[in-house]
Amino acid sequence: MARVYYLHDPDSYSSSLISGGLDPWIAAYIADVGLEGLLRVPNIDLDHALITMLVERLRPEMHSFHLPHGEMTITLQDMEVIMGVPVDGLPVVGFTHMQDWGDLCAELLGHRPPNREVDTGKNTAVMEGPRVKACWLEKRFSNPLLANATEVLVQQYAQFYILGMLGGILVMDKSSEQLSIMYLQFFNLISNGKNYS
Repeated sequence: MARVYYLHDPDSYSSSLISGGLDPWIAAYIADVGLEGLLRVPNIDLDHALITMLVERLRPEMHSFHLPHGEMTITLQDMEVIMGVPVDGLPVVGFTHMQDWGDLCAELLGHRPPNREVDTGKNTAVMEGPRVKACWLEKRFSNPLLANATEVLVQQYAQFYILGMLGGILVMDKSSEQLSIMYLQFFNLISNGKNYS
């Protein structure tokens, strides 16, 4: 059975979708696009001392780390072996600006983020540019798939998991509460994802 991927701390998130395991239909889509290796990446706590040490030894002009035993760099082959992701294929080049990212979210995930409420005095935005609040998405996909789920719904759940893996493992940023749906454009149709590096 495939490992369950958590967008946040598993102890603080008690969704039946997560705690019950990853549905085999969803896992099949993730495997089909070549990202099943990310399902096996363990959740680990960040070692801030190690990260600080690596930052201090990074030589940006050489794209390498200078360590006591010599120079070291991370290659695409390392990523392929460690993360189990494909590195052969089309480059990941797509739109970074779109008229309405909510359209892409609605089309591929089946849910349109609400518009910002004006004149409320607080930030009610669920989506800012291509970034959507992870907790809003998690609530939409917190229920397990029904046995008679449509193929479209199964694909939407798979794309939700793919988005979580891409935004939480491969291309994460300093925000721990938002995911960029920009990467979903490469999974429209979901089977297109296997063509990319």
